[in-house]
Amino acid sequence: MATVICMDGLAGHPETTFKGLKDTLESDGHHVVLVDTATVRTHEDRVQLVLDAYHANKPQTIFLVGFSAGGSAVRIAAERLERAGEDVAGVVLLAPAMPAFIPFATKELVKVMKDRVADIILGRTFLLSEREYQTLASPIHQDKMNEIVKSGREVSGVEARRLAFCPPRFVGYSYPTLHMWGSKDRWIAPHAQHRFGAKLRKRSSATVTSYEVSESGHYVLASEKRGEVVEGIQRWISRIPQ
Repeated sequence: MATVICMDGLAGHPETTFKGLKDTLESDGHHVVLVDTATVRTHEDRVQLVLDAYHANKPQTIFLVGFSAGGSAVRIAAERLERAGEDVAGVVLLAPAMPAFIPFATKELVKVMKDRVADIILGRTFLLSEREYQTLASPIHQDKMNEIVKSGREVSGVEARRLAFCPPRFVGYSYPTLHMWGSKDRWIAPHAQHRFGAKLRKRSSATVTSYEVSESGHYVLASEKRGEVVEGIQRWISRIPQ
């Protein structure tokens, strides 16, 4: 059995985002680590937390799972781990934030960013309002929306500025990868995920499995298709040699 390290994104609360996935994987006997993001201020903080969790769980078989900004952090951590000669069983990227040179902004994201431009430019922390969540997270069942809003954490303007205006460049790695995103994502444009998937496949000598979740918004683990997403991750992990 493996250790699965899960990293959440901006404003996320890992216990809310990953609960269904955690329960399913633990029922299979895996150990699931939900990395606490409460201290994150910069994107490098988020990357370092992934690396810390990896080193704390060696020499077990380890999978890295990241959602949104957490997907970017997991991707960067995987790149650094490969350069250091470390072994990662596989990487799961769920609606990951984009690296440099891939345009990703949707009209909904631009609208929210315009209202938050001072916070982002000045690097101030802020809480997303329910209206902003509705703008970025739809389509999503209202019960799930309520959970996300209720558990949401402050967004670091410093990290948001980095991801929006100067995202980390793409290097690539050769670990098996599962890449999933929603076809109706209003936070990170689906066309950007298609382009990113092509980059992953071009740079990797391992298998990259890309899957667009139909009718899902950004929060694929909270969408109407969340059961399908969790089952897909569960199946994919079970097929990787451990």
